Amino acid sequence: MNTVFWEKPDVVSQIAKTLGNQSVVVSIDINRTWLGKYRLFVKSGTVKTNLEPITAARKAVDLCAEEIILNYIGNDGLMNGYNLDLIKQVSQSVNVPVVASCGAGKLSHMTQAIENGAHAVAAGSMFVFHGARNAVLVNYPEKNELINTFK
Repeated sequence: MNTVFWEKPDVVSQIAKTLGNQSVVVSIDINRTWLGKYRLFVKSGTVKTNLEPITAARKAVDLCAEEIILNYIGNDGLMNGYNLDLIKQVSQSVNVPVVASCGAGKLSHMTQAIENGAHAVAAGSMFVFHGARNAVLVNYPEKNELINTFK
């Protein structure tokens, strides 16, 4: 829930009352404005709001969200790493798990996100796009590579 969280915040609380807080995950899509300030964006990243990331995260928790997915639109699909400063700021401002999304290009990016406060990471492009021309090939890291990365 991202746009719903913005447009009808009472729906977040209603879901928590009906299904339990553990069922409520709010997605916070963040991007920079032309002035370089972080803001919450809704409607698939096309509409800027006035909410700063920390304010948005705290509001989600106040509405009974038990988890936040933090998407930094500026890194989506680039595979150059997560926005570590943003992860750290948001993770330190709330007492619920924060899942970092947008930016993973290699396993070390995931490790960096965890080291900067993410409780989990989401990755898409690194498992789909391969080679010099970014051909589509759904792939998974080797089991031993994953185990050694997160030790």
